Amino acid sequence: MARYMIEEPHTPEECLKALDETLAKGLLDKAEFGCNAGVHTSWTIVEA
Repeated sequence: MARYMIEEPHTPEECLKALDETLAKGLLDKAEFGCNAGVHTSWTIVEA
């Protein structure tokens, strides 16, 4: 199975929405968010 890294940038105002969307997709345990460091991007590694 191949592994993919998905990078999703967002604005500071969209942080909570991005987090909620990742949770709704069931991917929160596979995601890393850079928001606390001022990098408003999430990275998710999935296998497909």
